[in-house]
Amino acid sequence: QWDAMKTYLDILARKELAVDQELWLIQKYLDSGHHQPAETKLASFQERHPDDSRGLLLDAWLEMMRGNLEVSLTKTQRYLEQDTNSAGGWRLKGRIHRLMDQPQQAIDALQRSKSITPDSSVRMELATLYSQSRQIEAAAGELNTGLTDPKAPQQLRLMLETLYRENKRYNDLKTFYTKTLEKFPEDT
Repeated sequence: QWDAMKTYLDILARKELAVDQELWLIQKYLDSGHHQPAETKLASFQERHPDDSRGLLLDAWLEMMRGNLEVSLTKTQRYLEQDTNSAGGWRLKGRIHRLMDQPQQAIDALQRSKSITPDSSVRMELATLYSQSRQIEAAAGELNTGLTDPKAPQQLRLMLETLYRENKRYNDLKTFYTKTLEKFPEDT
């Protein structure tokens, strides 16, 4: 699947792209774990658009993926100084803190990201952090709130089920199953 993704991205990379499309392409290379083409494209982008701070954010993401967490955090901070309302910037900062085993800083940054753009994937990251910190109520709250979004991914529902099962919250699990059956009566 990732090889097919890379083939598709490589085809797109040969085309003339608008700035936003080029940034999307770099992001997709990073998403799929293809650091080398992301690095090459990012260097070219930053050379042609040195004042576009979004390149700095992608550079911070690349550094995180390389394991250079301190460098990544510094670049993310520089980016957030320019754009304090960037949900993506705060989310990246949360991920970096999580990798640095700084759960409270990760939670704070992800909460900030969620306050800017309420997103199911950020809620799932928060729920994971809360669960790891044994804050089960907070984890369940994030997931339950996420389920109110009609576009909530199925993974969110599965995370909540697992959370309840692993923590032996059988009454909550029974309620969860009842609500799920009511919402999806025909879905196996």
